[in-house]
Amino acid sequence: KVLEAPHTGSVRVQMKGTGLETSVEGSRVRPLLEPGEAVEFPWEGGWLVGEVAESLDGGRVKVKGAEFEAELDWTAVREHKVEPEAAPPPQEGEEAKEEEVEAEVHVE
Repeated sequence: KVLEAPHTGSVRVQMKGTGLETSVEGSRVRPLLEPGEAVEFPWEGGWLVGEVAESLDGGRVKVKGAEFEAELDWTAVREHKVEPEAAPPPQEGEEAKEEEVEAEVHVE
């Protein structure tokens, strides 16, 4: 997981399952895209959403959607994030409730 990404291009990461930390040059690191992970890529002025079907050699990924299948370079694909729905405004006379929210920070 990414621990720190200062503006210098170096990224401090913690290796999964080991607790070991190291710094790496961030511009040369590509994301680990797992099969079944929701991703999106630019297509005809918008974003097309699909799932990673397979990681291919040379940093390419196969992405499948309901009506397409594409082989793309990893630089063209990003994780698809669904924005949470906003809570409805409180009714007159009610107070807004505070909730704790967990969030992950991803550096692109």
